[in-house]
Amino acid sequence: MNASAVKPESPARLSATELRARWRQLADDPLVAAIPFKVELNEKGAIEVTPANTRHGLPGTFPVAPELCVEVVSPSNSMIEIHEKAATYLAAGAHEVWLVGEDGTIEMFGASGGSARARSASR
Repeated sequence: MNASAVKPESPARLSATELRARWRQLADDPLVAAIPFKVELNEKGAIEVTPANTRHGLPGTFPVAPELCVEVVSPSNSMIEIHEKAATYLAAGAHEVWLVGEDGTIEMFGASGGSARARSASR
């Protein structure tokens, strides 16, 4: 008897408009507001909940994406994951995204595409 695993088709990424509407829906939900962890949406509109720790802050909810999003890259983050997160912020309306590495390197992405790297001045 042979068995084969079939990978379910993953849901499509949401458009910027759909992502903003999904975030607005969650931001207005008192049950989501009561979650004692950081609540984020991924590019497919799925909720990601992260417990607070000493390395990251616990931001409140924003009714719209901030113009600038800064993501501190943790050693546990893959580059694919972190670049998808940057794309998600931009899709949600951010104008610019900075990815800050532990070595002080900053990778900056703009809504118009492309990226630039900068080295921390304090290093």
